[in-house]
Amino acid sequence: ANGMLNRNNEIAGLQKELETCTLGTVGVQSLLEVGIQSMSDKTCELGQVIASVENLYERFEEQRARRKKVVVHHQQQGGAVGNGIVDGAQLQGHEKSNAGGGGAIGDNIANGKITVGRIQQVIDKLDRITEYMID
Repeated sequence: ANGMLNRNNEIAGLQKELETCTLGTVGVQSLLEVGIQSMSDKTCELGQVIASVENLYERFEEQRARRKKVVVHHQQQGGAVGNGIVDGAQLQGHEKSNAGGGGAIGDNIANGKITVGRIQQVIDKLDRITEYMID
């Protein structure tokens, strides 16, 4: 009878320890879920900021292209110098092809690829936007 009582006490102690561990596990899982949700929210916000910067940059580029007119001097057949106007939109395509940027940042956000390189591109674009605003 004493052996049974000791075993019952042992089992009760182990059950109490199990309950304590289970409560600890639930608490850690809850903290983990909160952390994951917070990270997800921050990633979403970062994606929105990146998309907004990209959109603003493209608007500045389009506006600049519309306003920009470049006078091009060219030789005519008789050797006389004439003036030609090149629309800024023509130059914008040329500048973009030489910029070496690559795809739009929004494309990479949609694919879940927010990389350090993309963040650096956004920082560079913010610098350009600042320059446009100062001018």
